[in-house]
Parts: sequence; C-alpha cells; structure tokens
Amino acid sequence: PKALQAARTALRSTQRSFAQAVNPKGITLLAHRTVRLAVKARGLAEQRSAAAALAAERRAHRREVARYKRALAEAEAAAVRSSEQARMAREAEQKTRKKLERTQQLMLRANQEADRLARLKTVAEKKVRSAEDQAAAFYARLHNALGHIAEIHQSDRGLVVNLPDMLFDSGKARLRPRAREVLSRIAGVLLVAPEYHLSIEGHTDNTGSKAINLALSIARAQSVKDFFINKKNLPSGRFTATGYGSARPLGSNDDPKGRQKNRRVEIVLLYPE
Repeated sequence: PKALQAARTALRSTQRSFAQAVNPKGITLLAHRTVRLAVKARGLAEQRSAAAALAAERRAHRREVARYKRALAEAEAAAVRSSEQARMAREAEQKTRKKLERTQQLMLRANQEADRLARLKTVAEKKVRSAEDQAAAFYARLHNALGHIAEIHQSDRGLVVNLPDMLFDSGKARLRPRAREVLSRIAGVLLVAPEYHLSIEGHTDNTGSKAINLALSIARAQSVKDFFINKKNLPSGRFTATGYGSARPLGSNDDPKGRQKNRRVEIVLLYPE
C-alpha cells in the first residue's frame, strides 16, 4: 500500500503538471518517476499475490497428502481381508501412490517457487532501501549546499531558503548586485536538483498600506523568479511566484529588528510528490 500510494501521488503530480502546461522536460521527469513507482508497486503486489497463492496451494497439497495417506492405509487393510479385495486394493494403492507422488512433486515445485519469490523480494527490498538512502544523502548534500549560501530551515512543505532584507532597496523590486550574486549561487545548486519545484514568496513589514505591501511583495517574488528563468535559464515550469505582504511576519513589527526580519523573500523547495 505504501508503494502504491507513492505511485498514485506521483501520478497526480504529473497530471497536475501536464494540466498546467509546464515544460515538457519537467513533465517527462515526473512521468518517468511515476512509472518507476508504479512498476515497483505492481511488482510488490504481484510478488505478494503470488506468494499468497503459493501458500494456499501448499496448504491444499498438504491436505491432499494426508487424505491420500489415509486412503492408502484403508486400501492396505482391505487387501488383508480377501484376495479379490486385495487385488482391488492393490489397484487402488497404485493409483493412490501415483497421486501421492504427483502431489509431492507439485508441493516440491511450490516450495522452490516460494524460495525464488523470497529471494526476489529480498533483492527488491535492498533496491528500495538503496534508492531511499541515495535520496536521503542527496537531500543532505542539497541542504548543506544551500546552508552555505543563505539561512535555511525545514517546513511541512519542504526546505525553505530565507533571503532576508538584502535583495532590494527600500520600497523597490529591482534586485541589488549583491542579491544577484547570492541568487546565482542558489541557481547553481538548483541545476543539480531538477526534480524540485520552487515556490518563491515575498514578504514585507507592516509599514505602509496593505495594498502597497502586497503589490511590492508580489513584484519582488516575481523579480527573483525572472532572474532564475531569464538569467540562469532554469525552466519556468519549476517556479511559482506569489506575495503575502505583511500577512506572515516572522518577528514583531513594533521594533526595527522585527520589521527587518519580516522583510524577506523565501524560496521553498517543495517536497517531490
């Protein structure tokens, strides 16, 4: 069920990306990942189904063996009572032995198949663990690389890169030269993580009207998005840009330090679905 749920989640993500007409390369990556997860889920399901069927077959064979043994004992007892009965019993005995031998052969093959499936399951589990370990190691490297560039923290949605009040002049949405340098370094990291989609989110303090702050936060988020797309040639389908104005403060707007903390742009590397 866990593997199937992962495949379904990846499929929904691929369908949403297709419906939103994101870039073909991004859709292709999502589609390939969906197929891999679906194949894995189907393989596990087929293995479990086959194992269950084999177990049922083995139980049925054991019951048949017991039944044939009882029939064999009865036939041998009947053979003692009379010669005619003994002849008939011998014939019945021969038939029963043949059936018993056939059932034992079937049981042997079932055991061999069960062993083969068990080995396949072990190999599949090792591959899954290896893939998970590789993904965890890659995420750790990504976390470390971004941590050397800017302040980062985890969230329910993914890894958040917090770019504080350093990208823009007051009241402006044009990137400073220093901001371009930092964003260039971030873009270099994003190039090796094409499976991540990014939500660029602008925030302001509460100085000025809500309408002006909202418009400014949206414009700043869009400036960062445009830089990644136009200057660093990253696929536009990986990005969304939005602004929240002063609606999501990190600090108090009652003092300069708090307001400075609230003036920021956050780049959220969304967890792959």
